Amino acid sequence: IGFVFWRFITRPIHALIRQTNASAHQRWEWRAIDHLGTREIENLSKSFQDLTERLQAQQDALRSYTAHVTHELKSPLTATKGAAELLREADMTEAQRLKFLDNIDRDIARMEDLLHNMRAFSLADQVLNRGQTGLLEILDDIRAVDGSLNIKIGRNDGPLPLGKEAMMIILTHLTQNAAEHAATEVTLECVRDHAETKMIVADNGSGISAGNLDKIFTPFFTTRRENGGTGMGLNIVKSVVEASGGVIEIQTRKIGAAFCMTFRVGPH
Repeated sequence: IGFVFWRFITRPIHALIRQTNASAHQRWEWRAIDHLGTREIENLSKSFQDLTERLQAQQDALRSYTAHVTHELKSPLTATKGAAELLREADMTEAQRLKFLDNIDRDIARMEDLLHNMRAFSLADQVLNRGQTGLLEILDDIRAVDGSLNIKIGRNDGPLPLGKEAMMIILTHLTQNAAEHAATEVTLECVRDHAETKMIVADNGSGISAGNLDKIFTPFFTTRRENGGTGMGLNIVKSVVEASGGVIEIQTRKIGAAFCMTFRVGPH
């Protein structure tokens, strides 16, 4: 009895303890355990493995974001300090003074945008699907984000398995992205099909070039860096969608861009 207990319970549990202790102190590639004992311990091992890989992926992503934001903050911070020093000169004309003040305002806005996006990314796992939210519930809030867009609702099969905060993060970034790419109209749709619910956000903007389709969710990739783009918005959307148990993909269309987010739910 002692041997059976050691073989099927004690030994695999000790192996799991060693794996989890190692992953807690350093980056660790999970190694398959030869003897997992019972099916319950095998399931427990798989859960530990999934959790470890997810935590390490989040740690890598946050480290990468932190390094990028730190680098990106240097330019506007240096420019702001330089402008502040020049403003102390008494012989500066009023036009020059106003120009430097405008530069300071622009650089501060960029720093605020970088920090806001970093905070949104860090909150991805904290805005998991807490309840459900319908498109009509957040329509006025989304319209208030950018008054230049005509935001309307198309097909609406009911609520989405997302909390309001997660919905606002996703739709805010997607609608702002649409506005930045010459869109005047955005259509929101909720489509339910058996065990899946899809949210589709489509715009009539300039669209996405074929060469950029595989890059747009890459952290820090942007075609608008000279206009203050950080390349973080769509990656934040992807992070929130995946943290909420969904997947996001691009739908090809003749006009504009369309993003489809799919969430698995229970049957009708």
